[in-house]
Amino acid sequence: YNRYMMKPAYQFLTDGGIVLPEGFQVALFDEKAFALHPFSHGENYPSFAEYQEHGAGAVVWHNDKIVASASSFITVNNEIELDVSTEEAYRGKGLASACISLMLQDCAKRGIIVHWDAQNETSLHLAKKFGFEQEYAYSVYFLPKRITDECVTRLQRKNT
Repeated sequence: YNRYMMKPAYQFLTDGGIVLPEGFQVALFDEKAFALHPFSHGENYPSFAEYQEHGAGAVVWHNDKIVASASSFITVNNEIELDVSTEEAYRGKGLASACISLMLQDCAKRGIIVHWDAQNETSLHLAKKFGFEQEYAYSVYFLPKRITDECVTRLQRKNT
């Protein structure tokens, strides 16, 4: 698979005028969203207070459920790695863009540098939409679960 490393940024193109479909609402991560860890977002922070101080993120709610989220994956020295996800059934509605836009506006106000490692062409397109520039592309390889399970089993046997 190809991935795309974007240049870190602290200034972004954001569109505060993104209009969501009726019934959808975008909001910054709050304690309720953090507790739900949508798409595993926020799990690398020990508490909401730590996330609130060092992380950043936004979610889209629909019928009391988070259906899209953009969040810091990790924070190091006031720099974060952005991660974004949308439930498959809700894709193509601009929900990821709404999350990213609100999150980046918050990061810009707070002087947070954002890193983006785009996992696929869709993520690359979103990154460019918000003013990120591609630094380089690289290849990654995934092994089928069966093979990785076999490797883990062999390592466990070897270490016992």
